[in-house]
Parts: sequence; C-alpha cells; structure tokens
Amino acid sequence: MNEISKRCRISRASVYRCLKGGKMTSKKKFPGRPRKISPREERIIHRNVQQLRNTEGPFTLNRLRDECGFHTAPLCTMNRTLKRMNYKFCEARRKGVLTKRDQLRRVKFTRDVLNKHSPQLWTNEICFYLDGVSFWYKTNPVAEAKTPCRKIWRKRN
Repeated sequence: MNEISKRCRISRASVYRCLKGGKMTSKKKFPGRPRKISPREERIIHRNVQQLRNTEGPFTLNRLRDECGFHTAPLCTMNRTLKRMNYKFCEARRKGVLTKRDQLRRVKFTRDVLNKHSPQLWTNEICFYLDGVSFWYKTNPVAEAKTPCRKIWRKRN
C-alpha cells in the first residue's frame, strides 16, 4: 500500500478506498435545497414576459404568475427567477409606445413618399406634420390602472 500511495502520490486511505470497490464519493451536482421552478417553467416565464411586454407594456408579478399558471409559486420566487434571467425592475422609458404594426406602417409610408413624390415635398408642399404616438387604446382599463407605470421589468439592453 505504501508503494502504491508513493507512486500515485495519494494517501494510503485513498488507496484502500479505491481497492475496496463500491461507490467513489463525489460532490453532488446541485447541493442545497431544490428549486421550486424548473428550467422548463423558467422558459414558460420568459415567453410570457415577452408576450406581456408586447401586449400590455408594464405588468405586475401577480399578472405574470396568473398568465404562466403558477398559482402556488410565491412572488419572491418569481422575482428571484426574473433576476436570474437578467431582467431588472428598471425605470420606465418616457417615450411614446410604438407597436410592430405602427412601425410597419411608418416604413411603408416613407417608402411611398420616397418613390411617388419629389424631394421638396416636406419643405415646399407640406406646412405642418404631426407625428403623434401618444394614443393608447385600453382593452382592460382596470388591470392597466393597477399596473406600475414608473417601473417595469425589462433587460438592461
């Protein structure tokens, strides 16, 4: 045993343990308490965060939890999961809200103007142009009145 331990540069106890066969002791992959939210449920949360941001804008953790269907998960767990997914509870941007449909309409309008009109359209022919984006159609006013407007869940970028 001494010769083996010197050659392999390990202790005699380790040599005995290796020769005994049985299970080799190793560290656990995930020590500690198991998570309440699985990786699959995290993907569901991520998908629902994107949907809520596109449809409603600002939302609460209660609304997210209801949308995901995790009625038993505590709010602190949802909060911790969002932070682990690099979402932050940041100040809301004070800009007009543009939907994807509005963006497509704007691009179509500019292409039409470039193709069909002269370059002097904006300087000589149009005297006033209003680019308004502040109109917001509320589908559920009660739920939207309860949502936070100062801070929203979003990624840093």
